[in-house]
Amino acid sequence: MPLSDQSIAEDLFHTIPILHDQLVKPFESIFRDELSPMQFYTLIALHRNRCMTMTELACHFGISKQQMTKIINNLVELEIVCRIPDPFDRRLVKIRPTEKAFAYIQKYQEEICRQILCSLHQLDAEDLQDLSFAIRIIHTILPKLSFQNRMEEAGKGWV
Repeated sequence: MPLSDQSIAEDLFHTIPILHDQLVKPFESIFRDELSPMQFYTLIALHRNRCMTMTELACHFGISKQQMTKIINNLVELEIVCRIPDPFDRRLVKIRPTEKAFAYIQKYQEEICRQILCSLHQLDAEDLQDLSFAIRIIHTILPKLSFQNRMEEAGKGWV
């Protein structure tokens, strides 16, 4: 029997808190002593994209440029990111991760992977194979969905 779009949407909705509780929340404590969660996620976005403007970052996270500026100011103070003026447009300033940022990410990735490995030992071979398959499928399908635009449109009517 084929699944309805509604049941898939509900399954995905119910998966969000599980992912947050089982994956996101436990690992935030690893970097919380040095960075806020938003600073860490900003660092990850910059690492993935190499260089972004303040507007691009603010849009990426769905926050105001003023909020993003405070986050970037803190990361600049920590020497984790730097501001690069655009040579062709003086109004644009690009934000780029520094070498220190790459060291932070490497450190956090190693610690998070170490903790994940400890948890994976609780699973049997069949569960590990299923998890690996599910992760590959999620990596293939989720990027095809565009939630950000729809969330912004939905938010316009909320008060």
